[in-house]
Amino acid sequence: MGSSCSKTNKIENDKTNILLDWKSDYPLYKYHWWPMKESRNPYFNNLYCESGGLDKYDKLFGTKSIDYQKKFHFRPHDSKKSDANWAGFCDKATILSCLYKYPPNSVNVSYNNKVIEFKPKDIEMLLIVACDNTIKNNISIFLGKRNNSIDKDNDNDSAKSEPYPSDLLQMLKIICSSPEAFAMDIDNGSAVWNYPYDRVEVSCHLVHPKNHSFDKNTTYLKFIISSSAYPEKNLELWGYIIEVTKKISNIGTIKQKTEGWISDNHPDFLWRKFPKYNCWSGKCKTNPEIDADIVHQIYQASLNNLELDLK
Repeated sequence: MGSSCSKTNKIENDKTNILLDWKSDYPLYKYHWWPMKESRNPYFNNLYCESGGLDKYDKLFGTKSIDYQKKFHFRPHDSKKSDANWAGFCDKATILSCLYKYPPNSVNVSYNNKVIEFKPKDIEMLLIVACDNTIKNNISIFLGKRNNSIDKDNDNDSAKSEPYPSDLLQMLKIICSSPEAFAMDIDNGSAVWNYPYDRVEVSCHLVHPKNHSFDKNTTYLKFIISSSAYPEKNLELWGYIIEVTKKISNIGTIKQKTEGWISDNHPDFLWRKFPKYNCWSGKCKTNPEIDADIVHQIYQASLNNLELDLK
């Protein structure tokens, strides 16, 4: 990408140099990321909590989803694991936020002469566990490369700097070519923090508002990436591109480009999943003690404000 700014541009005329202006056609819904680490408020934070969705499912169907969840998706409150403070299900919450309306109503579920009420929060827990069964296996988009601070191809500083501003712009143009919201890891460090986004604006400038200055051949890219479900995670980022033309004997002129970030942090990668339009089926991939079809029926009953009688 070369300079996309007119030489007559003034910073007051930001809106005249819009490179990308996109908004999703579909609303976002807020789902919790459900950390694996034990917390003081387990019903609002831990999928394996007592009286939550998985616990109610076990009591109704005689399964052991709580045991499975604790065995494979659990961090004690004093865990020393490097991921203890961020291991969770933000990827599942992000997928659901983009693709599925939050369950609006409680559902009384009857089975084997027993009735248990699943509140919206309980149904959300089941949806997190069933999430991988709700999306198509053969269609997905992933743009970028996860920085986990171990990169054999690049030094760590280079890995953390990617994607560079022009690459991020290209990625956004690709993923914003569809009307659905997309997911993004907002942290270029080793931890992964996924959130859904439904609004993007990228503009080009010849002047940085805080007088950040490199070279007369510098252009600045301003990224505004917004989430209506998680407005506290809205991003405003600034990057720079310096492009110069050099003469090389016997070759002619070549263009050289240097770019980087003025903002301290920037996204790591972008991705999108696509929903299944038929019934969800099979054992849940996150927790095989739970049947995805039953979760689907409970979810549909919540959407339609119905009771559910499972024979």
